[in-house]
Amino acid sequence: MEVRPRIFTLALILCWCWAAPCPAQSFKYGPVQTIEWLAADADVVVHATILDVILRQDSYWTRARARSIEAIKGEVPKEFEFAVHGETKLLSRYRGREVLLFLRAKERHSSQQDDPSPSTRVLPHLTFGWAVIGLDENPNDFAVTMDFAVLTRPGPILEAARSGVKHSSGRPRPKSYQVITVPSGTEIGERVNGFNGPSMTLPLDDRLEPKALEWVRSPNPDIRLEGVVALRRFRSEGNIAVLKALLSDPYCSGGRYHVRTGAFNVLTGWGIECGRPVLDLPRPPDRRP
Repeated sequence: MEVRPRIFTLALILCWCWAAPCPAQSFKYGPVQTIEWLAADADVVVHATILDVILRQDSYWTRARARSIEAIKGEVPKEFEFAVHGETKLLSRYRGREVLLFLRAKERHSSQQDDPSPSTRVLPHLTFGWAVIGLDENPNDFAVTMDFAVLTRPGPILEAARSGVKHSSGRPRPKSYQVITVPSGTEIGERVNGFNGPSMTLPLDDRLEPKALEWVRSPNPDIRLEGVVALRRFRSEGNIAVLKALLSDPYCSGGRYHVRTGAFNVLTGWGIECGRPVLDLPRPPDRRP
């Protein structure tokens, strides 16, 4: 009796822009996904080779067949199938290549469109970011970490995925995530330089608060500001003191003290009484006659 491969849903962005020749181009439209977030959110993380991609002209779905090399999270057979909803060109270019896949089980989706398989119902999904990373050192494929680093070599990418999965082992899946703006002066900031305000998605778990406290002490003012943004999620007496210290932050650009402003907004949003610092430079007098 023939045993049919199991079907998974690939957590792939449902927009045509993710099929752009260079992944960095998609950052104009959606957030950069950190590998920590992808590893925490996925049901299955697997190092695999894409054997075949099956395009169906009469369906929104594309089916792919893959051979597992290492199941980093979850269980998959040696050979398995999964389905992708939306743009198919992105997945097609990985045919025959080693990849790192982040897969979501079909049970996590709450609505359905047409059936990608005559025997298995796979439900559509709305999710953000990369779900496939090529592992053959193609310059168009890379992973991003919570340290704003860009990983391009297979070894470090796989190790980061293993580390992310190990951290999430035994913990509930993060119920939410934190989106920040990609700071300039960082590896990922240089990679997406020139795009309009790209953002990045981080897991909202016990890793974020220590990172935010590290960021607010950075010499890079953009990183300090994103640390302030992330600390909004973690009200505590210690973090109130940290933010109050930032009310005298010296960074000023375009006539505004951005880090001060961010810290002041978080504190007032928490209902903390604090003196209003100087947030803007005085405007020069109008010299028109």
